[in-house]
Amino acid sequence: MKLREHDIKPTGLTLLYEPDWPIDPAVDIVLIHGLGGHPVRTWKLEGQRHIPTITKAAAPYPGIKRRLTKSPGSTPLLRSNSEPLLARNPRYLNSTRILIGKSSAKSSPQSDLYGFAGPGKPGSLGRSKTVLRKTSPNLLPSERFADFLDPAQSTAYNIDTYWPLEFLPASCPNARVFTWGYHTLVSNRKPPRPQGNIFAHAEELLVELASTRAVLGSGARPILLRLSEAERDGPLKEVLLSTAAVIFLASPHRGTEHCNLGDAVQSMAVATSSIDPNDPGLHELCGTNGVELELGRQTFVRLWNDYNFKVKTFQESVIPSYLYPELRAETTIRRLSSFIGDPRENPETIYALHENICKFGSAEDQGYRTLAKTLAAVITTEEDGRYVLNAKEHECLSALAGPQPPSSQPLQVTAYPGTCLWLDQLHDFQTWHHRHGPNKHKILWFRGESGSGKTVLLRSLRKRLERQWGPAGACFIWVTAEADELTGDTITGQQGPSLAGIYRNLLAQLFLHDPSLRKALLAMYNQIQSDPRTFDDAQIVSFFADYYVNQTVQTRARRTFIFVEVPSNACPSYVHELLGRLSHLAHNSDFSICLASGYHPQIIEEENVLSIPMHLRNADDILRYVNLNLVAEWEERNQTVIRIAKTSAGVFLWAEIVVNILNAAIIEGATQEMIEYTLEEIPGDLHGLYEWMLSTLNDRERAESLLLFQWVMLAAEPMRLNDLFLAIRLTEPNPFALFQQLGPLMAFDVGMPFSMRELRQLRNSEINSDTPYQFYRWLRARSIGLLELKSDNDHRQPHTNETLGLQRVYPIHPSVRAFFFSGRGFACLATGNPSVPPNLPLSDFVDITHYTLFRACLTYLNMRDFESLGHGCARRSRRKPLSPSSQQNQHQDVTFLETTLHWHPPPTVSSQRHLVMSSYPFLRYAVGHLLHHLLAPAPFRYFLPQAELLAALATNRFRLWKRWTSLLGTYDPDVIIAQHASPSLSLSSSSSSSWQGPGTKRMVATWLSPVYGARYRLERVLKKLARLAASESYTTPLVLMYALGGHARRRLFPRAMRCVCAQQASFAVASKPATLDLPNPLAERLHKEGSWAALRGRRKGKNTDKYRINIVSEKLCDDTLKYIGSTLIRHEGCDIVDIFPGAGLWSQKLNDLLKPRSHILMEPDEEFYKPYLQPLLDRPGTRLLPESGIVWEQLNKILSPEVLPHQVERKYSPGETPERNDTLLVTMNLSMYPKRRFRTFESLAQLVLFQVISSIRPGGLFQKYGLVRMLIWAETTEKMSMLPRTVQRRKKMAIEAEIATDWVCEIVGGEYESSTTERTPAWFQRDDALDLESTMRAAKRMRAHGFEMPSGREPQHLQEYLKVAELNDPDAFASKHTHERPYMAELEALEAAFLRGELPLRSKEHKRYKSLLYLRNHTARRSEMIVDMMREYYDIVQAYVNAGSDKKLLAKARQRGQAWSDQANSLEQAARSDLLLHRDNLHILRQDSPILNWDRRYVEPLRAAPGEFFPQVPCTLLDIQPKAVPGILRDMGQHSTRGGDTFDLILRGLVQRPIDPVTKSLNSIAAGAGEGIAPCCPSLLDPRKGGIPPGLLEQPTRTLSQSQMVEIAEAWMRWPFRPSYSELVSRTLEDMEGPDDEDGKFAVSE
Repeated sequence: MKLREHDIKPTGLTLLYEPDWPIDPAVDIVLIHGLGGHPVRTWKLEGQRHIPTITKAAAPYPGIKRRLTKSPGSTPLLRSNSEPLLARNPRYLNSTRILIGKSSAKSSPQSDLYGFAGPGKPGSLGRSKTVLRKTSPNLLPSERFADFLDPAQSTAYNIDTYWPLEFLPASCPNARVFTWGYHTLVSNRKPPRPQGNIFAHAEELLVELASTRAVLGSGARPILLRLSEAERDGPLKEVLLSTAAVIFLASPHRGTEHCNLGDAVQSMAVATSSIDPNDPGLHELCGTNGVELELGRQTFVRLWNDYNFKVKTFQESVIPSYLYPELRAETTIRRLSSFIGDPRENPETIYALHENICKFGSAEDQGYRTLAKTLAAVITTEEDGRYVLNAKEHECLSALAGPQPPSSQPLQVTAYPGTCLWLDQLHDFQTWHHRHGPNKHKILWFRGESGSGKTVLLRSLRKRLERQWGPAGACFIWVTAEADELTGDTITGQQGPSLAGIYRNLLAQLFLHDPSLRKALLAMYNQIQSDPRTFDDAQIVSFFADYYVNQTVQTRARRTFIFVEVPSNACPSYVHELLGRLSHLAHNSDFSICLASGYHPQIIEEENVLSIPMHLRNADDILRYVNLNLVAEWEERNQTVIRIAKTSAGVFLWAEIVVNILNAAIIEGATQEMIEYTLEEIPGDLHGLYEWMLSTLNDRERAESLLLFQWVMLAAEPMRLNDLFLAIRLTEPNPFALFQQLGPLMAFDVGMPFSMRELRQLRNSEINSDTPYQFYRWLRARSIGLLELKSDNDHRQPHTNETLGLQRVYPIHPSVRAFFFSGRGFACLATGNPSVPPNLPLSDFVDITHYTLFRACLTYLNMRDFESLGHGCARRSRRKPLSPSSQQNQHQDVTFLETTLHWHPPPTVSSQRHLVMSSYPFLRYAVGHLLHHLLAPAPFRYFLPQAELLAALATNRFRLWKRWTSLLGTYDPDVIIAQHASPSLSLSSSSSSSWQGPGTKRMVATWLSPVYGARYRLERVLKKLARLAASESYTTPLVLMYALGGHARRRLFPRAMRCVCAQQASFAVASKPATLDLPNPLAERLHKEGSWAALRGRRKGKNTDKYRINIVSEKLCDDTLKYIGSTLIRHEGCDIVDIFPGAGLWSQKLNDLLKPRSHILMEPDEEFYKPYLQPLLDRPGTRLLPESGIVWEQLNKILSPEVLPHQVERKYSPGETPERNDTLLVTMNLSMYPKRRFRTFESLAQLVLFQVISSIRPGGLFQKYGLVRMLIWAETTEKMSMLPRTVQRRKKMAIEAEIATDWVCEIVGGEYESSTTERTPAWFQRDDALDLESTMRAAKRMRAHGFEMPSGREPQHLQEYLKVAELNDPDAFASKHTHERPYMAELEALEAAFLRGELPLRSKEHKRYKSLLYLRNHTARRSEMIVDMMREYYDIVQAYVNAGSDKKLLAKARQRGQAWSDQANSLEQAARSDLLLHRDNLHILRQDSPILNWDRRYVEPLRAAPGEFFPQVPCTLLDIQPKAVPGILRDMGQHSTRGGDTFDLILRGLVQRPIDPVTKSLNSIAAGAGEGIAPCCPSLLDPRKGGIPPGLLEQPTRTLSQSQMVEIAEAWMRWPFRPSYSELVSRTLEDMEGPDDEDGKFAVSE
């Protein structure tokens, strides 16, 4: 709705414009003219068609001190706010038209109408001088004005323009526009008397604004566009509270060096009216006769500071000095007086004089654009106040705030009457409160000891400020430093406050008020991160400390008060850092910040902090409290009161407790002498007072009190009174004696089940309370008043309105908790208890307590009253994996999680579960916090007793496991772990989510982090329990059957044990040589002398090594050396170190070829093998040393100048590049049968191979002489760990070898095991086409370098390739995803029998044939699907490569990749596993340089027959050529950056999760590592560098190339939040089992 111009009232408030429905006006804009103004003419630019002339005698502007021409004798009465009733003064009218006509509707970029500075350089006199040069000083004023006019502009001003109606609604469509007019009567240029002054008009404006807003609705705030004179606080405060901004257009505010404020006001009044400047009535009209004007100015500034509304000033321009010097002086005075003097007003210049500053002829006018921009900014701020968060912002806020939204309400406390009043009398507080002077940007810091009343003062201050500033729209933020286990003492359970928690809470409460904060957090939230449900603490701290506090912060609220409560036990460095961050925030914002913390005398008071020490300020409050509450009536009572107050030393809580103690004694008849004696006995510190109170208990009472405080202090959450009553009865009365018998395993000693009825007779019968009231009385007596009850609905309120048994038990003050966690409390109660060792450390005491509490929880779950629970346990169903988009939205809907991630019980079952849990006290606590008490003891966090936990939960047909999971609502171990490991995600139902408080979930989440070893051990136990409970009959007893590797014992069922034994038996049969053939004299001699007799028979030989395999075929040695002889030429005349030469055949042939200058033979069985080696020893330079080359102590003696005089140690710094050393060659024979196990290594040979590879990077062993080549013989199966042929077998040792070597090539080898054997399952195969492709590449390399395979030595895979190559069929090398299946031979036989008609229908053979036929067809269909999807996969990769930097093509490729990923995730588990496995094998092969060493081989291996060795066990020869490793991986040991040591730990963590994405694997090593490191590794997303493009499923760790590994290591060392090396070592976990993880996730159909 828009009003017509002629309908505007000359007086009062007129609504010009109101937006139509459904637009809700955000603000009200009120335009107020000055004295002599008009609601229309003041704002209206009247068009002129010609430029009038001005004679020299005419004055273009009336001045205060210049003589005016004489006016006519009589002038009619004029009303400035209406059209004249009679003709106005012609001379004045002519002058007004001239000024209006000279007002340009458009400001020229160079000059304005009067030649003053243009917008190019506002207010610049230098610019005026430039204009002056363009104008002749001899011209008349009118001529000069005309010179500055542009003809086009003068034509544009012919139309009258009333911009509040014509332009303003379009610029501010969501605002209501008002104008207000008032009378200013003038007669004969004199104001008649009496007439209201500017203060009277302001009063009228307030009244009319209030009434109009009441009629139209006050949902929008008014914006006072032009308050021409003054504004003050009036009785109608609603208008003031709703004022959002005041914008002044050339209004006077202060005096200048040339005049005072009154003169400035009069000058502006004369400029807009026809009043004689010398008339005394002008002083009364302007209010300059008294002090009201100055008081009004001061009041306005005070209101501005208090209510923080926006103020903006626009100033008129200055006339150049050559145009009317007197007028220039007047405009200069007005300009200077229109500036308040506060930088917040940000004054700007509108290039017009006073009477034309409010008139604009076009929306493009520079002045109007500036004004409209200011209005738009204010309106935007107000709209932000009504802003409603969208769905994405709600997600971001949930991720920021965590599981529970931040509460801006503090605990409700009431200050004692008459206290805390001294704060208002402090000058520093007053200036901070009203934001006056330099203290307005400082922090108010209440500092004092625990119990001094600082928290009560902080909360009472908030309450008072809310009453005062709440109606004004102020924002109140309350932040309490929450406990964080990472900054506290995790051994004792004592916690310190977390900076991340404070920052998170503060940002969450500011999220709605600060648009810039929302934008920044949304940008950070949209970044790729491993866990989209939350921001990690490192992100929050970095964002707040490095970004937010250093920005200019603006919110919609008038005043923002931030109250921060920090526990007294916070360390000084924490408080100091918090003060520093908050001071930056206060300096860059209008926030009033108040903080309460401990006293911390170590912190030096800074300039930006107003420190208020409580012990110096609350002495009068303590004295008043003691005086009013002490019931003593003796004459020296005042002395007692003063003594108590002085002894308190400013600790209010101490005085309160002591007064209560003394009052109780006085009521019981204590005399003055007894009271005085008691005061002397009571310690003066708070902890000493607590200890004195507890010492008054006898031995039995102390034992009961100890049990009570163990539960209250170490419980996972504040316990209900009924729960605590039952928990104490369930707890072992003498746990320390039980601990001396069983140790930590006492936690699993549950015992026989019993019923509730039997509980009273079995446990703690001395606690014979039957009702909550009786137990509460017992609790108060045993705690000596240190415990109290609070409501569970709102723990901030007292317990008067809730059932007694449902209230929770709290310490009366945080200092009580600090007293017990310091050790003094528990030590005091343990005094006189014979079962508690006198010098028991606090950490051990806490651990024993948690063992006891965990045992109580298990005991309760084992009771006979819960026999019906757990019988409805369903098998865990296999579900499809979630798509990435679904995974990102997991946190939005708990119901979605319950139905997708795990079995969700029907509503009836869920209701019964909640009914059971609400019916039995302590049951909800026992179920919800079982893992808390299991992981709280430090020994269990680091070394979880897996076998004992498995046995405890699985006894009696998994009774405890089924009951616990039934009440949890899920049987899925992954969900159980996720529920406890993620503090921001609760997968339980709404009612069960109250089991765990935020602090408890954070503690359990921390204990399940990689810092400790508990998570993966716990996962292993829970998965084992779930698998066994779901698959086996409940009647099957759990028997200890077999122990697998590691220190933790494993328990398996008989069926599983039989499988393991069968696999081991088949492996032994396959490895055992069938016969001991003796093909040549050397073999006969070795057999005759008994060199090998490992399996059976009596030893004949004198050798100590009975497992050695010797090479006995000269032809094999000759073929081998001829085959690779071209690569050995560079070693001619070198030094050879020969380890375990044995019979020496290989050593002699190698010596014949290379003719070394020295040949060192290291043979520990010197006596046995010396006759064999004698021909070699007769050669010059050959020495036999009776040392073992695999015992590094003995080897290091050999690697010395005495033995190797020609070799020089080379020490390379990380910045240098190691070089090859071809003058030294190492060969060794590690072939042994059967394998000799050594600790966790399957064989001693694998240990040596691992150490040989590990020595390359640090330059150890042989590598200290340079990069030394090694030729190593080993049993055929030993090569698989170093030289895998599939991605499935690529483990840590293989990756180490790839990084540290140019090649590890198999020169001689037996045939590769096929899937038809018992030794190699189909899981370890890859597509036959990939093997052909790898062989084809190797054949090309061999031809290129001139290698020729000796006839008859071709391996089987090379023969198959040659057959396929003869067909000359390109399709033969295409990937078909085919494998050799173990059932194919059986199927072919059955199929032939079926075709011959030998399979009767319905026979067992016929059924077997049908099942195998279906399996073959199903496998073929799946293979065809995988091939099609991989073809599409590589099309997407190629599209990404071809896109280059084209954003459209990249986005299109990413969409295709996302669609492919969604399709892959929608497959069934087995098919998806096959697809990803095939993709990974393709990925590592089809690189410019294949990742696996096997695929990079420079020759094909020679086929060796078993008979060429003695015994006849196939062996292999490995050629290892080290290379220069990047410097960061060689920076190892002390006095280094430990880049190489860190990489070892990182690699160990990565290989433990081979199929997980890189980001997830990095996060398992250190929280936030995935988000911090992956973005710094561009090769992970670049397919040209071995990465996988965005959109497709993320690259798993097992496909990382060597260069990507190095890039990750370099990014890790640059990551600012990386854990230290010692912390990383502590997080290192034992290797996880491969079969348990991979076989379960990836399945290949057999």
